[in-house]
Amino acid sequence: MNDRKFDLKRRLGKWPLGRILAAAAISAVLLMISFTPQYARAGSDTLFQRLSGEWSGWGWIETATGDRERIRCQITYKLSAANRNISQVLRCASANYNIDGSTDLKNDKGRIAGKWREKTYNAEGEVTGQVTSNYMSLALTSTTQTISVSVTTPSKCRQALSIKPDNSDIKKITVNFKRC
Repeated sequence: MNDRKFDLKRRLGKWPLGRILAAAAISAVLLMISFTPQYARAGSDTLFQRLSGEWSGWGWIETATGDRERIRCQITYKLSAANRNISQVLRCASANYNIDGSTDLKNDKGRIAGKWREKTYNAEGEVTGQVTSNYMSLALTSTTQTISVSVTTPSKCRQALSIKPDNSDIKKITVNFKRC
């Protein structure tokens, strides 16, 4: 038995270090894939599945003058039966700002199209964008404004939202949401 162990050590010693590291890396990747949840392995529609439900979080509003204030937000996503459409309602409040917005989005093979509305500021328009398994980049346009929105979901329990309007006294809104 000792001769076999010794022989195995001698054989491994002759392998180039690069092959050993490559084999270890491939093994690690295969192990991670086998334990990765199904929603993380599937296509672009899975972001909608991951977002579905109610979220709450805190963040910051940065104004064009450089001021910052804390903001509290709640966001709800309702997924269609086919997992290709999602409706979203976002409500945020800070000391000086309130947001009551909604979107209706359709995912067509990673391309997003839809409509948006904001009740507090009486604005509405079209939505276009791209979606991957954990990131969504949107442009909300109206006749007077374009708003860039990004949504990142590093896990099923966390979501980061960034909103950057142009032609506004708000420079940027960033919110980190949790639900688990």
